[in-house]
Amino acid sequence: MVGARQCTPGGAMAAAEFAAGVADVGLVVCSGLALGVDTHAHKGALSANGDTVAVLGSGVERIYPKQNIALAHQVAERGALVSECWPTEPPTAHNFPKRNRIISGLSLGTIVVEAAIASGSLITARLAAEQNREVFAVPGSIFSEQSRGCHALIQQGAKLVANINDVLEELPTIQRGRVNQIQQGDKGEQTLLPFKRVLDSVGFETTDIDSIINRSGFEMAVVLEQLLTLELQNWIRAVPGGYVRIKRS
Repeated sequence: MVGARQCTPGGAMAAAEFAAGVADVGLVVCSGLALGVDTHAHKGALSANGDTVAVLGSGVERIYPKQNIALAHQVAERGALVSECWPTEPPTAHNFPKRNRIISGLSLGTIVVEAAIASGSLITARLAAEQNREVFAVPGSIFSEQSRGCHALIQQGAKLVANINDVLEELPTIQRGRVNQIQQGDKGEQTLLPFKRVLDSVGFETTDIDSIINRSGFEMAVVLEQLLTLELQNWIRAVPGGYVRIKRS
């Protein structure tokens, strides 16, 4: 899984959700330990008690970026840190295209979550296609610069994916019985939705508090109380400018 370093809240959420879904069916999530989408992909897999592999553009003793040193240790415990660099080699620009080749080569398919037109993520997607791997792209807003690369991939033949089942359909190694089990679990979850009107008023992109009040029809005090409960139950997350939904119903 690859994508923008400066991803949107929606992109971060999509990366974590797809990674958790992939891990839940027993597959390993492979990414590049970069900030943004890579970070949320690794964290999403770990949150589902899954395995994940990080391919580095530096030596394993020179973790980059430094903000992800702790995450690198967690990845090493549940998967592996992979690098073709000498252990003490620092990160250099020419190492990252080589790293992208390894990411796509290790993977059954590459999911691009957010990417600008000129980005390393599109290099990874091209390499995946050349290696006869599946290429998936998560769509976004037509007004978002971060989504233009994904839209270009879809126009070029990448599969548009909106949920984990869209990915599993293209991977014949996944047993259909396990996919059905996931779908049944999703349906069971729908009957347990808390504060449905308020929850349905929060989108997967940043939703301001006034919009939530207008959509739900409740007074502010009720909305704030229910939003707090939904946040504590990990249905939504507070972000600058409002809230975003984390889990699908």
